[in-house]
Amino acid sequence: MPNLVQSSFTEFIIKEMPFLKDTFWHVLNFCKMYFIWLSLHYCVSVLYNYLCVPKTIIGFIIYPLSFHSPQCKILLWSFNLTSNSVNHFAATCVTWFLSNMSGGGHGDFKNNKT
Repeated sequence: MPNLVQSSFTEFIIKEMPFLKDTFWHVLNFCKMYFIWLSLHYCVSVLYNYLCVPKTIIGFIIYPLSFHSPQCKILLWSFNLTSNSVNHFAATCVTWFLSNMSGGGHGDFKNNKT
């Protein structure tokens, strides 16, 4: 009996909502890219903390010189880039979801048949 229910559900999805198959792959690729950017953001922030943030009083005194080092500038630039990318991914996700829920996207959830 469970196989009958599962197969009928699968047939329903394939017949009535074929856009879900494409949508699933788009969402999966989107999530992969999001986690790559999120991982890069985490690594850059840990490296910046390790290499550029002073941990002693002497380091605090030398900080104005070490702050302008190339590795600190590159890590700071990378941190800002990955932070903006993560924010844009969140905005894109919300926009895509609202677009699909309102019927303006590829997947029309209102099911308007005229």
